[in-house]
Amino acid sequence: MLARIVIAEDNWLTPTVLRAELETHGYEVVGVARTGTEALELCRREFPEVVLMDIGMPEIDGIEVTRLLMEEGPTCVVMVTGDSSLSQASEEAGAMGYLVKPFLPDEIGAAVEMARERFGRFQEVRAEAPDAHEALYAWSAVRRAIKAIGDRDRVRDEEAFARLRQTASDRAVTLRQAAEALVAGEAKLRS
Repeated sequence: MLARIVIAEDNWLTPTVLRAELETHGYEVVGVARTGTEALELCRREFPEVVLMDIGMPEIDGIEVTRLLMEEGPTCVVMVTGDSSLSQASEEAGAMGYLVKPFLPDEIGAAVEMARERFGRFQEVRAEAPDAHEALYAWSAVRRAIKAIGDRDRVRDEEAFARLRQTASDRAVTLRQAAEALVAGEAKLRS
């Protein structure tokens, strides 16, 4: 199995499409939740590796469920949304990726795998942080640095993160410290 996945979606059709495509590619769907409360309970019981989370969930919205999962777990969350304007709030809560509705079947696996790669990088950042809140704050700085390196050097996220990791190692600082220094330096260069 590639990964154990929970689908949290209140629409009746979307989980069917997601499950069929995921299972075709070897993923194991361990449950479907129709409300934010059900999503939390299902994740606490099944410990999925990935959660496909609708933002507009009844009872507790997907952004808050993501925040709670990241504080408790953390868990790799891919937001499933038709409203990309909520991407900033989703990232701040800890979402590792997006699947924008309407989506094509071949976009599902790609979104899951990209989110899993980001989650691996997040785990490195989390290992340096004293708690979940600090880990999310540090991750935000690292994401900005990855984007700055990628834009400046025209490299993919993996390479940008490797360069940031090397900088942190060379300077004997945390990833967050290296990221903040890099972003501050980039801002000075633009001034």
